[in-house]
Amino acid sequence: MDKVIASARAAGLPVGCGQGTDVERICSLARRGIQWFQAGADCLYLVTFMEQLSAAVRDELEGNS
Repeated sequence: MDKVIASARAAGLPVGCGQGTDVERICSLARRGIQWFQAGADCLYLVTFMEQLSAAVRDELEGNS
């Protein structure tokens, strides 16, 4: 991947990739020279939101808010 990134950057081409929503992974790739990201997907956003919502409701019902 580093060779492809270097070749594209040397040619003046932007370098990007599709990725999940892992912050550490995105930052690692950015440090390697990736310039733009298509991060996440609709299904992933829905699952993440429902996990957060469920946790918030549980916390509220248990008096942890």
